[in-house]
Amino acid sequence: MRFSASSLLALLAVTSSSLAAVVTRTTTTPQGINPDPSVLQNVAARNLNARAPAPAPVAMTNAQRMARGLPPKAPVRRHDKPHHPRPSSLPQYAAFFARESHTSAMGYILVTKSTDASAPSGYLTNSQNRFGEYQSYSTNVTQALKVSFSYDHTAPSKIEITAVNGPTSQATSAPFFGGIQGFSSTPDLAVGSSNYFYLGSVAHTAAGAIPAGGINSFKKATNIAEDIESSIWSLDPPSGALTCQWINTDGSTPPCIFVYTQNQYAVIGDLTAFQNTFGPAEVVIIPGEYNCVVKAVYASLSKHKDHISARSDLLRRPDSI
Repeated sequence: MRFSASSLLALLAVTSSSLAAVVTRTTTTPQGINPDPSVLQNVAARNLNARAPAPAPVAMTNAQRMARGLPPKAPVRRHDKPHHPRPSSLPQYAAFFARESHTSAMGYILVTKSTDASAPSGYLTNSQNRFGEYQSYSTNVTQALKVSFSYDHTAPSKIEITAVNGPTSQATSAPFFGGIQGFSSTPDLAVGSSNYFYLGSVAHTAAGAIPAGGINSFKKATNIAEDIESSIWSLDPPSGALTCQWINTDGSTPPCIFVYTQNQYAVIGDLTAFQNTFGPAEVVIIPGEYNCVVKAVYASLSKHKDHISARSDLLRRPDSI
């Protein structure tokens, strides 16, 4: 059998294209958990706060109001005494006992490798990446994120954690350390799903509430709106274990696994499903270290300093300290 030069070239071309097709089918690139960085340039290029100021309201005389078909202004009463309602004693009594069961805490979050929980790796830092997400840790406590919260020791769940020294730009509008729906994700975590959420600065959401829109650090950095939750933390007071519970849109409570992936933190519902889509993810533990003054509001105030070694299914690679 003879082959011409043209037929050999054609055969090589077909073979090469077939091999390329095989490589394309078997080689996959992990999907990014963040949007393309160009969104940051687009946000920086436009002044989102540049709006014409609203005109100041101008008071109208009664004649002007009547000419416009409006009723005259109500007369100014100069001799009315201010009304000072006196609250009943029952709400005060109930509020006192409600405060009795609450404890306040302030401290830091330690990051520990999941394969060696006895050796803390460092503190979760107070810095965020360019997308507004917490991403690093340090052995230097001066760089640590200081957190504060209060909890009912009879039911220490649905806790809201304040980032005491988080980014100053978030201090007023998004002061809490909470969850932000991932860019390549829907709001629901589940077994068999690759969905995830970031850890960042968020506004308040009610305890037990489903994901909802709100001010957050990711939105401020990218101008992309994602749902958030803030009251997601639980504490085991004897051990100091700090865990989280995301609420799905149907009100269900999915598993929450803390991982370190693509050089940042994320919380997922299924490790295998997540890795199949987004690549390697390391499950880590983040103990919380609470060198705190515990304040119990009783008839006499009781204070004590305690060191609690807290545990959690939280995150970070110790090899990058």
